[in-house]
Amino acid sequence: ILYFNNLKYTKSIFLFAIALLITLIYSNSFAVPLLFDDITSITNKAYIYTSDLEALYNRFGLRVVAYFTFKVNYQLHELNVWGYHLVNVGIHILASFAVYWFAFLAFKTSLLITSSHTLDIKKIHLFALIAAVIFAVHPLQSQAVSYIVQRTAALASLFYIAAMASFLSARLAQEIKPKIVYVILALIFCILAFYTKQNTFTLPIAFIALELIFVYQIKQKSYSQLIKPSIALLILASLAICTIWFYKPDFFSLLERFSRETTDFTRLQYFETQLSVLALYIKLFFVPIGQQVEYIYPIEDGNLLNSLGYIIAYLGLFIFSLTQIKKAPLIAFSLIFYFVAHLIESALIPISDLVFEHRTYLPNLALCMLVALCFLYLFDANKNAAIVGFCLIVLTLSFLTYQRNNEWRNPELLYKAELAINFDKPRMHHMLGEYYRDTGEHEKSVTSFKNAYDLVGNKSELDNQGFAYKFAYFNNYIASLRRTRQLDKAIEVILTTLPTIKENKYRAPIYSNLGFIYLDKNQYDKCEEPLFMAKALGPNMVEPLIGLGICFAMNGDKWVAQKMFYQALQLEPESKRIMTLGKELGL
Repeated sequence: ILYFNNLKYTKSIFLFAIALLITLIYSNSFAVPLLFDDITSITNKAYIYTSDLEALYNRFGLRVVAYFTFKVNYQLHELNVWGYHLVNVGIHILASFAVYWFAFLAFKTSLLITSSHTLDIKKIHLFALIAAVIFAVHPLQSQAVSYIVQRTAALASLFYIAAMASFLSARLAQEIKPKIVYVILALIFCILAFYTKQNTFTLPIAFIALELIFVYQIKQKSYSQLIKPSIALLILASLAICTIWFYKPDFFSLLERFSRETTDFTRLQYFETQLSVLALYIKLFFVPIGQQVEYIYPIEDGNLLNSLGYIIAYLGLFIFSLTQIKKAPLIAFSLIFYFVAHLIESALIPISDLVFEHRTYLPNLALCMLVALCFLYLFDANKNAAIVGFCLIVLTLSFLTYQRNNEWRNPELLYKAELAINFDKPRMHHMLGEYYRDTGEHEKSVTSFKNAYDLVGNKSELDNQGFAYKFAYFNNYIASLRRTRQLDKAIEVILTTLPTIKENKYRAPIYSNLGFIYLDKNQYDKCEEPLFMAKALGPNMVEPLIGLGICFAMNGDKWVAQKMFYQALQLEPESKRIMTLGKELGL
């Protein structure tokens, strides 16, 4: 940018360079396996991806656009992860292009407001490139790219940023034809964004911010003109609320229920917690060390007293941004947009997972533009130092992103890295246990499953992992003890723990495991009772029926054994395993 005199092909060269850079630093992400929610959202939803669009919409609702892309992936190559990652990287490239487009427009508009002299096109391109490159290579963005199912965050951000760029282009266009084209584009991107992820519902607020901060000043309108329409809108809104309250009194209780993902904590508890979470996100942007998939984060009590410092700091930033609207509109917009982009996921809508890095993918646009501004000032002061500094930062961020992808590519490495930062992560211990189980390292899986079970809190305690998973971890721990032939220990642990499990869906598989352990020990006089308990608690489970069939057959009662196998075949008519086992037992 600094040394090219001919800018005719500059934009194409820069966009190609961004695409190449992203491809290089994410080249090691194409082998990242299906992990975490990938299993529940892709592997376990394969039956939906082979059905029609109506079924897809009925299941995924306001995320149907994102899941349509998973449907296309699945129909092309089923569970081959390479294709999913190709799409994810492609989305990240397009999102970085959208950042370039929006940053170019925003900085150009800001200069039109604050500068009376001729615009420096090179400087505008430089700003857009810096913002786009930082956005493209930053390791904090990697979770939305390398974690397949978090494509939703990257795709929603792509549509969101493109919608803002289209809106700004439409409002600033001088001729009617391009204005119409950009309005149509903005509407299309809005609809796509709204049906990709719910965090995009803040787009109207972003449009208002763009209008008031940029367009009003370009068109030299007075903010005093907003007083009357604002009062009118306030009156209309009040009347609408009163009307709804009168005719549909249950509307607000429904709204309360649908505007939360969990009831584990109150809105104020979640809001106060998010005040410090936002500070964590900002810290991770400027010091991207110690990244985690899962953060075990303390929940605040909701009285806001412990978070007065954050409240004062954020209010101070907001007031500062208002004072900069005329002098530095880009700074004003960036500060306001950062908080607007976090409104859905980090404000008053309670979500069970308190912290997730992919939630920063869109808000990071604001921080990237602020960093780009800082580099522009540095370029004016010392061009060579700025170039060296920028290159060093880009190389460092690229290296960190590449290294982070190496962790994603190796599940054992990823889980161990998580536990090295914070050992108290039941879900990570459990996933490490599953990894060891699947790779045949059963001794290690025993330790990991036990750690998972021991670390989950009691039902009365607020625990980010959820009490419901406690006995799933316990059941896998028992199964691992069985695989390692620690049968007596498994029986002892089960008999000690079972009385503490009340009304839990895992009682049936635990009883089933106990029955099979007695079978392993050839104690056929003890296997019937736990297996009948499992059958009663889990009438649709086939394992207890198979176990009872074996148990009765070994006790010489082949008529009852045959009956048990017949019932098992009723549940799984095509099961070769049941038929083969029945024949081996002479049934």
